[in-house]
Amino acid sequence: METKQQFDEFIKKEYDRAINYIKKNSNNVVNRKFEPEDILQEVCLKTWKIIVQGNIIDNLSAYIYRSIKNKLIDINRKDKNINIINIGNFQEESYKFIDLIEINNEQLIKKIDPDLFKNIFMNSLLELPEKYKTVWKSIEINKISYEKLAEDLNETKNNLRVIKHRANDKLKNLITNKMKGEIL
Repeated sequence: METKQQFDEFIKKEYDRAINYIKKNSNNVVNRKFEPEDILQEVCLKTWKIIVQGNIIDNLSAYIYRSIKNKLIDINRKDKNINIINIGNFQEESYKFIDLIEINNEQLIKKIDPDLFKNIFMNSLLELPEKYKTVWKSIEINKISYEKLAEDLNETKNNLRVIKHRANDKLKNLITNKMKGEIL
């Protein structure tokens, strides 16, 4: 069977099972920090990019479940180096923001001036397109569920996940560009 067909079949048949697998194997990181659907979406997106590039995956289901397991390991590993960053009138665990700029070196994290990072982060957040900013702030800062936000904005949950994912990418790029030369 062609890999693209296997991917479609996986999504149709295994989606709920994969979500349950994430919940079961997450060591409570999921729901505290990440939605299981976000993790699965990220894994599936990366897998789809591999498929579109013409790569063949012999056992797609095993590949996706292994990718989920690796993602959960990465999340748990990063969970050990959490700091609290005050941004605006809320306190947030730094993993979200440190992850955004992909700084995994503990020594480098300690070099980040919290005030400089806060300014760069807030300025970057303000530069997001309005829809991205609204969705990102609603979910990450105001802790509004996807269900509630979908109802409020008359959008689907899946569309909001896509918007949030794109907002994360855009925010990461903005922060990274602003921090070049500031940290290193």
